[in-house]
Amino acid sequence: MTGSCVYGGVPASCYTDSQCQAMYGPGYACMSGDCVYVGQMCTEGAVKVLSYCPDGTTWKTRDVCRFGNWIHESQVCPQCSAGEANILEYCADGTTWKTRQVCQNGAWKQETQPCPECAVGQTKDIEYCADGVTWKTQKTCENGVWIQQTNTTPCPQCWPEGTNEIVDRCPDGETWKTQRTCQNGVWVQQANTKPCPQCWPEGKRVESDKKCLMGGRNFFGQDPLWVDICTDGQWHREEMSCILPACLIATATYGSELSPEVQFLRNFRDQSVLQTRAGRQFMIAFNLWYYSFSPSVAQFIGTHEIARTVARGILYPLMGILHISSVTFSALASRPELAALAGGVVASSLIGLVYVAMPLAGVFWVFRRRIDNRTQRTVTTYIAILIALLLDGFIISELLGLDIMLTFVSAGIVLSFLGAGSILPAFKIIETVKRRF
Repeated sequence: MTGSCVYGGVPASCYTDSQCQAMYGPGYACMSGDCVYVGQMCTEGAVKVLSYCPDGTTWKTRDVCRFGNWIHESQVCPQCSAGEANILEYCADGTTWKTRQVCQNGAWKQETQPCPECAVGQTKDIEYCADGVTWKTQKTCENGVWIQQTNTTPCPQCWPEGTNEIVDRCPDGETWKTQRTCQNGVWVQQANTKPCPQCWPEGKRVESDKKCLMGGRNFFGQDPLWVDICTDGQWHREEMSCILPACLIATATYGSELSPEVQFLRNFRDQSVLQTRAGRQFMIAFNLWYYSFSPSVAQFIGTHEIARTVARGILYPLMGILHISSVTFSALASRPELAALAGGVVASSLIGLVYVAMPLAGVFWVFRRRIDNRTQRTVTTYIAILIALLLDGFIISELLGLDIMLTFVSAGIVLSFLGAGSILPAFKIIETVKRRF
């Protein structure tokens, strides 16, 4: 109108081509504040890149067709490429970054992160078990952070592996009965498959309580029937050979051990007297006395015929006495100890009567003026008291098993009754002779 463009009856004013194109369509441009149709110069949306950024990809300036006109555009070139990063500072471990620049939307963006407290696999503050090897608690580095840990395996009860410790010993004080062995840090108790020794020390000898029936090494003991010897912790019995001494004088007198008299003496001794405790203990004292002189006497008798004849006469009463003693023993055989006592009393009394009474009466006859009734009563009383004491000692030693005491007591009883069997008859002989003469 009148040379000016109007829009809706109102004169249009513009500042940019795009305003004109928005109001009037393609081909209009803003000139001197007015929209003027200049015609369409390009295809809508066409782009002409005028210059590229240094990366060779991103455009720096370009023209874009909008509403038929070329519109010039420019942009800032990117500082970096996507994904690019620059590490500015490392942590003390020399590997982990502390600060860095990361390319985001073409611009550098600085990032920081805390440094790790530790390196992966690193440990510290280890608390060890008493063995000094196994750890109990420790701190382990996981993802750069110290994590407190407690060992799921308990501390070992023992160390080092294979250590043995004796729990219980056998009575010998050396052989172990039970022991414990350290296996995988735990005590495992074991029992010895080898039994405890029955004896110690090695080679120890223990003689049997039972002794050989005859003979003896000393006054207080006889040779044992066996000896137990300690070998490898076990008792091994060694049988001993008991050599019974012969009846030397009787054998020399009767000419042979097979003679009936010698066989009787041997059987009475071995099968009767020595089967009792009292008999065995008496034979200790008897053998000590008898074998101190019998070898020489037997040798003399064996080499002299006259001596042999005299010995037979002397032994004849003794054989009769011992037969009476044997009968007495057999009568009380149900009580062997009493039988031994009674047999000994009978034999010793009769031996005193037969062998000693007459010679003793001759001695008393010489001293007849000093032997009155009072003297006889006194001697008889002493003999009775002595016999009573010896019998009491016999009972005590039998009940308490006092073998040494029994040896003395049994010998004393035999001697006492031998004395009584000779002294008392000698007194009667003296009185009889005094009355007649």
